[in-house]
Amino acid sequence: MVSTTLLGFFKSEKAEETEIPSIKETYVSVFKILKLKNVQMYALIIFTSQIGTAVSGTLGLKLVEKGFGRDTQALMGVPITFIGVFFPIILAKVAIGKNILKTWAFTYIPCYCNLAMYGLLVYLIQESVKNTGEITIGLYIFAAAGWLFSDFFGKLNYSVTMAFRARVSDPEIGGTYTTLLNTIGNTSHKVCDFVAMFIVDKISRFACTFDEQEFSKNETNWNDKKLQNQCKQLNGTFTTEYDGVYIETGFCVLFGLIWLSVAWKTILKLDSIPVESWHVKKADPEVDAVLLSAKK
Repeated sequence: MVSTTLLGFFKSEKAEETEIPSIKETYVSVFKILKLKNVQMYALIIFTSQIGTAVSGTLGLKLVEKGFGRDTQALMGVPITFIGVFFPIILAKVAIGKNILKTWAFTYIPCYCNLAMYGLLVYLIQESVKNTGEITIGLYIFAAAGWLFSDFFGKLNYSVTMAFRARVSDPEIGGTYTTLLNTIGNTSHKVCDFVAMFIVDKISRFACTFDEQEFSKNETNWNDKKLQNQCKQLNGTFTTEYDGVYIETGFCVLFGLIWLSVAWKTILKLDSIPVESWHVKKADPEVDAVLLSAKK
């Protein structure tokens, strides 16, 4: 409220007579944007980049499932949020640089390391709870360090992404252009996140164990998480014999490293293209030839 009030008093804009486009003209502009080869290639890069980090949301849920409760995460988040307040001071200088996409691509290397670390953390918490019934102090410190590491590079990735989209957006349809690129990024993130969460139970192994002898002879195949309630109704203990999140984490990290090596040249090409080439009315046909050669 204070920031908005100060902006209202001290920030002013020059009055410009601009013609507001109709809904039809807006969608025509969106269609023209999607026809640009560099936008199509950027959309492909953005979508495939999300596959390497798709398991991040699943790992967060697995931490809760293994015993690292949401209340504990919320408590740990307080000092991390305080430290994170100072991140924008550092990130602003990075995001304003010339090679924005190059910086964006570099952020994925620590992100993949962080995913591997969180996969290890899930396993260590699982074993600690199984053996001692509690999570050790060392694991809390490990989790806090990983959280801080993840928060920094996550914000860096987001900052350079938004900086790039703001830079290439056509001023004549700036809001529409930026929203379109954001929609592509958000959609790819949600799709990959959903697929990762859907698959993880399919590649996991489950079992239902009983204390009573007559139930132990039950020949029902319990390798389906949907049978969890049925197992509890029979006074059984539904357990995860093997968690597929470890396979997913390994796959995502490996895919991400391969993606980064394959897409690197294309990312550098997109980074070097003049800003005007991203604008609908100023699209340069020579850019298409450059991007085509990069694709080959």
